[in-house]
Amino acid sequence: MARTNYVAKARGRKPGKAAFTCYTCHEDIVEGDAYAWNQPSRYSMRYNWHTRCAPPRPSALEANEKRSAAMAAFEDGYDALDQMRNAEYGEDFDPEAFVEEIKDNVFTTVADAVREAGELWRESATNIEEGFGHPTSMSEEYEGYADEVESVADDVESIDLDEYDEEQWDDVDQWREATLDSAAEELGSFEGNLP
Repeated sequence: MARTNYVAKARGRKPGKAAFTCYTCHEDIVEGDAYAWNQPSRYSMRYNWHTRCAPPRPSALEANEKRSAAMAAFEDGYDALDQMRNAEYGEDFDPEAFVEEIKDNVFTTVADAVREAGELWRESATNIEEGFGHPTSMSEEYEGYADEVESVADDVESIDLDEYDEEQWDDVDQWREATLDSAAEELGSFEGNLP
């Protein structure tokens, strides 16, 4: 990941030059503002943001598009879990359906997106082999990355969550929070296995 640069005070822009715009709040960064910037690669866009604002997601700041796609899949999974955490649940809450929703709407979705990122690695390996007319160390390395990513996707899809047990839990709300925490923790453990 490219290094983030921090600027204590923005300088004034030359006449005719547009001010940088904050990625998060979409306001101009004016003279005297503290801000940060990152450009993952020389071919990617430059991200600028006020230091008081939230920075772009780590996947946006990742220079490798394949790794960025896999990271974004996990970030979307965490966002989905947060939405479930903030949702209102009524008296007719069904713990079994809740677990199935996490598996179907979070784990399966993340796994599918991670597999797509793995296909990007595999596609790059194929392009290298076709370009050279034979496998190379780089194409074999990319194939290895594709296999690792596929394995991570399989692991995510097979995450198992504990069912609600009335004898173990006094309150279904506590169980729901613990289940969401466990789901996020499981995702985090497999995200660390990405190449």
